[in-house]
Amino acid sequence: MKVKISASILEVDPLSYYQSIKIAVENGITLFHFDITDGIYAKRISFGDRLVSSILRSFNVTGELHLMVSRPELQIESFLNLDKVETIYFHPEASADPVKLVKTVKDNGKKAGIALNALSYFDSALLSEVDSVLLLLVKPGEGGQRLNPSSLEAISELKRFREKRGMNYTISADGGIKPENAKDVAEAGAEMLVIGTGIFSGSIAENIEKLKESIQFI
Repeated sequence: MKVKISASILEVDPLSYYQSIKIAVENGITLFHFDITDGIYAKRISFGDRLVSSILRSFNVTGELHLMVSRPELQIESFLNLDKVETIYFHPEASADPVKLVKTVKDNGKKAGIALNALSYFDSALLSEVDSVLLLLVKPGEGGQRLNPSSLEAISELKRFREKRGMNYTISADGGIKPENAKDVAEAGAEMLVIGTGIFSGSIAENIEKLKESIQFI
């Protein structure tokens, strides 16, 4: 079973962004996850488009954005033109018109994704329009949380929902994923694992090596 890994820098010390990302890239990470928080939808304030652009220009990698912000349609413009950003996720309940926002993202050449809490209701009309679903296994915007094993069932449920309705979205999972539980998350049905402290806490190289021992990732 092969899955994609997206490395989240939310909990990386800002003074060590370059060195930490460099080590991750040298050990096989090619996709990075940027959590954009505004202090309203999520309590903390993280970073913005300038940092994302700088990092993606500095390395031969691609990125994806998770907009944990209130009224994402008011902030989306500054992110749509970022080179090397593949996917933009947002929370549908934070948007005045999520279907329209999905179209805006796609019309600008990006993949559109929505982020759902593990217990969120699956909106069939919206899910039929998106390229990817990011299922949050922990509370949004707070890195370093422990994975609740019961949330794995939400991944399986989202997979069954996709198959039953004949939809095509990719299933991503985010929150508390570490080398010791990555295989469980993948086996539950996640095709992409977003990993933050599970990569960047401690020895980055050793953490990635442990991931490689647990799962095959591309």
